Amino acid sequence: GGGGSFVLQPLTIINSIKSVSNSFFIFVISFIFHFFSFFGIIFCKLFYSSYNLLIYFYFIKPCVSLS
Repeated sequence: GGGGSFVLQPLTIINSIKSVSNSFFIFVISFIFHFFSFFGIIFCKLFYSSYNLLIYFYFIKPCVSLS
């Protein structure tokens, strides 16, 4: 019968909407994670550079000034 496909059509539309919303949800979550990891990388780099400056001012500079 040709009527079966007509009955299945709303279900396929609902399934496609579900898959689109799922992929959008996954995209939003991955975007948030990438956003936070990006800022985490920036903070780590800032911390690392400040740590390097600390090492420079407390260890390297005194040694250079002594020599």
